[in-house]
Amino acid sequence: MTTQAVASAASGWVECRVGDFHLETTWEVSPGQVLVLFGPSGAGKSTTLRAIAGLLRPVRGHIEVGGQVVYDGDAGTWVPTHDRRLGYLTQQYNLFPHLKVAANI
Repeated sequence: MTTQAVASAASGWVECRVGDFHLETTWEVSPGQVLVLFGPSGAGKSTTLRAIAGLLRPVRGHIEVGGQVVYDGDAGTWVPTHDRRLGYLTQQYNLFPHLKVAANI
């Protein structure tokens, strides 16, 4: 068995726009670290997580998860949500539109 070192578990920077809301943020999480996003309502916490998970396409930026580029605006890279190796648990009920009802459970 061989192992490869991953420089970061997740890293990136994005610019997102949702309606009148504009977000620019940068992050880096090393393997074994935990990322905590906190702030007032409307600060961009959920927008950041949605961009990382692939539920929101940023205006521009670069996102890596586990050493894989999952979004790069300049290169035109976009890995769909279901092909990103991560989990996302929402605060409210949400369905993935590309899945049938049973697969969303």
